[in-house]
Amino acid sequence: MDELVDIVNEQDEIITQNMKSNAHSDVLIHRTVHWVVINSRKEIFFVKRALTREKWPWLYDASIGWHVLAWESYDNAIIREWSEEQGIEGWKYTHITTYLAEHPKMRHMCAVYIISYEWVLTPDPREFDSGQWRSYEEIMKIPTEKFTPDWRITLEKINSYFN
Repeated sequence: MDELVDIVNEQDEIITQNMKSNAHSDVLIHRTVHWVVINSRKEIFFVKRALTREKWPWLYDASIGWHVLAWESYDNAIIREWSEEQGIEGWKYTHITTYLAEHPKMRHMCAVYIISYEWVLTPDPREFDSGQWRSYEEIMKIPTEKFTPDWRITLEKINSYFN
């Protein structure tokens, strides 16, 4: 589904709005969120993207990630999406960092959050092949080429949380 998103500069200041499809095709910087779901054992829930996904099929990715809609804050996006995706409310989250992710065909400002959650998560089978809980150390042993580009960067950005 195409949605209106904020187009931002490298300082994360809004400069205009455009459709998500245009932001991707024109390689404009737009906002996204990565939600790193962690349980009390400090295991991370991460997913494997479905083979049918257009971008980075069959690669490991953040617990959940989504685009921030136009005029929406990162915090509002995470609350909206977590409730919509999982139907769960009353959870705790912490903003860890925001960084500019640049790839040849995509540029976005990625806000990283850690969400504390203990129960079973059910990834949408249209988007994800599987999901699993693993320790940070186990995940970091997986070869880099098996991750989406942003997920590996996100893992490196949250390293201090686990040490």
